[in-house]
Amino acid sequence: MAGFYGFSSYGSLFGGRSSAMSSIYSNLAEYASVRSGAYAKAAKAYYAKVATSESKKANSSEQSESSGSILTGRQAAFSNTALSSVKSKASELNDSAKKLTAAGKDSLFSKEGYDKDTVYKAVSDFVGKYNNTLSSVKGTDNVAVNSAANSMTRMTGVMRNSLSEVGISVGTDGRLSVDEEAFKNADESKVKKLFNGSSSYAGVISDSASRIVSQASNQLANAGGSIYGNSGSYYNNFTRGLFYNGYF
Repeated sequence: MAGFYGFSSYGSLFGGRSSAMSSIYSNLAEYASVRSGAYAKAAKAYYAKVATSESKKANSSEQSESSGSILTGRQAAFSNTALSSVKSKASELNDSAKKLTAAGKDSLFSKEGYDKDTVYKAVSDFVGKYNNTLSSVKGTDNVAVNSAANSMTRMTGVMRNSLSEVGISVGTDGRLSVDEEAFKNADESKVKKLFNGSSSYAGVISDSASRIVSQASNQLANAGGSIYGNSGSYYNNFTRGLFYNGYF
């Protein structure tokens, strides 16, 4: 009848009735196998054999001091130690920056209380903490931490000329150094503009230091339970079928 498909039309549509029916029955059989649990049992048995075989290899390797698992453990411990150092040094930098940016009665830059020696001491401490933070960041290859640190060094690069005007230079390695005589003889208004207030250079560095602390803390917290390691590397917990077996 016009407007309806005959068997031959269905056959051409699906590539032949017998092949289509065979495909349908095959898919139904596979689906039934999955629902009955037979597929799951077969898969679990297979991966159990793989896990046993890999486990034997691992146990044999672990008898040696140069075992991969031992090295992995040592590397993880080293990475965590490096992140802890970054967190500590960046926290110290943040505290040092906040002493400079403080307002009100705690400000080092009030008209009545401005003391060159006191301000120089605070800035010198800031410079030292800044350099310590850079050194600690170089001890880790963590992407998130390095990204936060790069934001800090970029800001320092932008402010290079202004820093130079108050006796602070930026080395080729990004580290800061302060010339005491040049700093104390610098225009006080320029020093204040650079280091006092939340929108100053010191204020921006304080924000960057906080971000570094936050990233290091997050990476340390996730180091033990994440699919990815604290340096962005993939944990090998699932290479022996363990992840797959967990579903059966």
